[in-house]
Amino acid sequence: MAGPDHVTASDRHRALVTIAPGRDLTRRAIIDALVAAGYTPTSAEARKISSHPLIRHIGPDRYRIIDDS
Repeated sequence: MAGPDHVTASDRHRALVTIAPGRDLTRRAIIDALVAAGYTPTSAEARKISSHPLIRHIGPDRYRIIDDS
């Protein structure tokens, strides 16, 4: 994951980007990806899906994990 030289991505952010970069995912699939990356199910379902800096809501029941490709 590219970024400014002085910034290191968290392990969970790096894991999330490797799970499904650039693919459209359903809400359930993005929650599953967050949990696989190390987030708790409660956090993934409640806050992270709408506020995570690497997740974009792109349409009805569609989300995308952004990456640098």
